[in-house]
Amino acid sequence: MTSPSFTSAAYAFDGQFGGARTWLLAQLSPRWTEICRAFIEANGPVLDSSLGGPLGHLHIQGLWNGSAATYRISVNGEPVVISALVSGGVPERDLETLKRFAGSAAKAAGTVVEAGTSPFAGVLDIEVRPLLASVFQRTKLATDQDASLATELNLHLAAAYLLKSADALTGQDSETPVPTSSPSLPRS
Repeated sequence: MTSPSFTSAAYAFDGQFGGARTWLLAQLSPRWTEICRAFIEANGPVLDSSLGGPLGHLHIQGLWNGSAATYRISVNGEPVVISALVSGGVPERDLETLKRFAGSAAKAAGTVVEAGTSPFAGVLDIEVRPLLASVFQRTKLATDQDASLATELNLHLAAAYLLKSADALTGQDSETPVPTSSPSLPRS
């Protein structure tokens, strides 16, 4: 049996496409995935909260609509990751979410958007689902460790949303098994 997966597409803050990678949920930490699932459950469809404790400098703002999500991860108040996750469950929502992502990413990057175009509009041409599209920015307030944490958090939020999306799309409480091992994740 193949493990569920998603594709991540990375963009630099200037809109430059950085590449794509497929992630099996089995490659991700079950502990981080569960923490993210609990965080999503505790905060509902509109997120605007820090993680608290030693990770209190990481703040997440986002919106989940049942089959797609957009969110931003900030470190010490500065955005370092802007993401959109589309499940493929509702194609119209996917398109709307990706368009909103492309516009928001361009605005956050300070890019002049002319005639409705965005340097991030190429994300609309990526047909694979589920898809996590992310823009990464380095800031003076984020250390290398913070950037690595934000990258890991981004991937695990996507996994948690996908598990929740599967629940929403099937109308069931899925008990999708979460893997018991986790390789090191790449640094941003």
